[in-house]
Amino acid sequence: MGRSTPPASHPLTPINPVSPTSNSLSPVSPDGFVVCGLGSLGQHCIANLKSFGVPVHAVNLTPPNQWEMTHLQSLIDRLVIGDCRQPDVLEQAGIRSCRAILLVTQDERVNLEAALTARVLNPQVRLVMRSDQQNLNDLIGQQLQNFVAFEPTQLAAPAFALEALSDRLVGYFTIESHRFQVVKQRLDAGHPWCDRRQLHELDTLHQRVLHHHSASSPMPNPTASPSSQFYAWIPDTVLRQGDEIVTIESDIPLNPDVLPKATRNHPSLEKRLSQLISTLQDIPELQRKLISCWQASYGQHIRRVAILCGITVVGLCLVGTLLLDANAPEDISRWQAFILTFVTLFGGFGDVFEPLDDFSNSEWLQFFGVVLTVAGAAFIGVLYALLTEKLLSLRFEFTERRPPVPDKGHVVVVWLGRIGRQVLKRLQDLDQPVVGLSPVPLDGDVLPKVPLLG
Repeated sequence: MGRSTPPASHPLTPINPVSPTSNSLSPVSPDGFVVCGLGSLGQHCIANLKSFGVPVHAVNLTPPNQWEMTHLQSLIDRLVIGDCRQPDVLEQAGIRSCRAILLVTQDERVNLEAALTARVLNPQVRLVMRSDQQNLNDLIGQQLQNFVAFEPTQLAAPAFALEALSDRLVGYFTIESHRFQVVKQRLDAGHPWCDRRQLHELDTLHQRVLHHHSASSPMPNPTASPSSQFYAWIPDTVLRQGDEIVTIESDIPLNPDVLPKATRNHPSLEKRLSQLISTLQDIPELQRKLISCWQASYGQHIRRVAILCGITVVGLCLVGTLLLDANAPEDISRWQAFILTFVTLFGGFGDVFEPLDDFSNSEWLQFFGVVLTVAGAAFIGVLYALLTEKLLSLRFEFTERRPPVPDKGHVVVVWLGRIGRQVLKRLQDLDQPVVGLSPVPLDGDVLPKVPLLG
């Protein structure tokens, strides 16, 4: 991109919007960027944009008094001095043909007004605004397309979270609730990959090799294109001590051809029935599941009583069906015997008392019917107690109890302000045990899954 030649005494000549020389400006590249605000954040944005080799134009109300980075002033392709809210100032900065504008002044009102002016001048420009008013940012994002707002202090949360883990985790991102993370590791002599694995063997369903640097080769050229460093490795290379490996890991298979259709479909009814039958036939496995279920109910006495009563009622129902079937007349089927037992069990003794006169050993069957009625009444009482306990626990359990403090291997986050809460959420996304320290008690709905100490 051509630009006017500055005087020898200055690396860059600021352009005043009222200067007559502003009419002779060279055309702006459509890939250019405009940065409004040359504070600390704006200067670092310019430095990072220039690392991609793109044109960057800057707008500031007054000439900057201090440059935080050496030679940063010489990197700016065009510097316009003026109010970024004025249309003529943005036009001289090339707003009509630039790709995006970064509004990073310290005044959020100025950023908002400049964003609206930029959108009028260029409906296609991408707006990146500095603002910590989350509700306002959401409202503006609904009205203005191609818009995003950030608060610089909140952007530091991912960096804090990553540094709290280790140097191995370079970064991570989420796509449709699936997490991807980039891991860098240097192999030492005791690493299981060292002198045993080839590079292509590291490619699995959940992992792919992005970059490999051998300890015996020179360091890559820092000025080379970043994309040229990906997949620039030989698959049959044997990993050695000191090699550096960068991989990307995911919680889902990275190869779409391996993703089976069965993961999206529920198992068929026949398959579930066959699994149930096989489970019932496997007596040791069934016994193990019953024991685990019984142990899981430890400390919940009503639930244990309900389980015992349920087993007793089922057993009595089966025994009663067999007894009535064995002593019933020929015109009574086994299904009718089961119905009579079930009715007697749940308080219908009077309804079946008269039919029992036609059975053999009717006196013993009537006594057994009384036992069934008493057992059914006890079971219903326990069932009511269990339901009452559950309803009361749901009624009075307003806040969920926080988990206990881990024994070891956890990360402690001190002071749970906006950044601290964001750090805790990031660490939880990475499945890292955490503990928060806050001098002020927090509400129960704030980070409910995090153990807190005050």
